[in-house]
Amino acid sequence: MATRPVRTADTPAYISNRETFQTHGSMSGEYLSQFSASRTGRLPESHREVWELDYKASQDAGTAMYVVRSYDTPIAWWTAHAGWFIPNEKYTQTTSTRHQSRLWSIRKAA
Repeated sequence: MATRPVRTADTPAYISNRETFQTHGSMSGEYLSQFSASRTGRLPESHREVWELDYKASQDAGTAMYVVRSYDTPIAWWTAHAGWFIPNEKYTQTTSTRHQSRLWSIRKAA
């Protein structure tokens, strides 16, 4: 886990390795706790159902779910049973250009 904020430019390595991180701004990666699973920010309703099903499946299997957030919105998540899920959505300019663009490394692998 990064003990100090990381540069946004360095986040692809953290994401690819599913390591916990926090940028100086509003991007983060973490393994979910019961509390953080309820934080869905601006995730559209159509993707919230996938989010909830993936979280429940992870809990039932006793495995962790890793999430990448922009502000409080999940913009990608990984589960052992399904791999990566990246909602095909556009959000704010910062999220779309600075945060979602950092997901290219996992899009190639997904």
